[in-house]
Amino acid sequence: DANDSSVVDASSPPKFCGDAEPCRQVFVTSSEFQGALGTISGGNSQCSLAAADAGRPGTWTAWLSAGTASGIRRQVGPGAWFIGTEEAVRISPDASADIEASRSVNIDERGVAIRGGVVWTGTSDKGTPFYACSSWQSSDAGDRGTVGDLTQSGTRWNNLRTQGCNEYAHLYCFQTGD
Repeated sequence: DANDSSVVDASSPPKFCGDAEPCRQVFVTSSEFQGALGTISGGNSQCSLAAADAGRPGTWTAWLSAGTASGIRRQVGPGAWFIGTEEAVRISPDASADIEASRSVNIDERGVAIRGGVVWTGTSDKGTPFYACSSWQSSDAGDRGTVGDLTQSGTRWNNLRTQGCNEYAHLYCFQTGD
């Protein structure tokens, strides 16, 4: 609905945002998943499917860490990610810096605002692996996974608490290629 202010036009994002930085986009999946994603690559596949279904071009990477693989610093890298033309997340190349969001990442792949929920991350405030549902292969209630709050900014967007891997959560998806 063109009159609904909760809808963001994500159909053709601008090539550059801010000070001529690449305008890489970020969204949260409209779907929720249990912790058994099938490793980090399973999360990447869910992001790619959501993006393709919404007509978003490019390569998409799930914001997930597990074991010794920090999905944030290794897979996504430093820089800024945007929702439309508004900066949402900036990742410093300094590994000792907290990873903070300047706004909530609550817009889904179709540009619709999600009003509340949690997001699997498996990631600490510093971007290092934390609880990750046995490397994203478990949906057992006794296993734990780190979740962020999609309505929060600062560090809570990424690291709010842990929950049982049998519970459901969204995924953050970062554009990592055209």
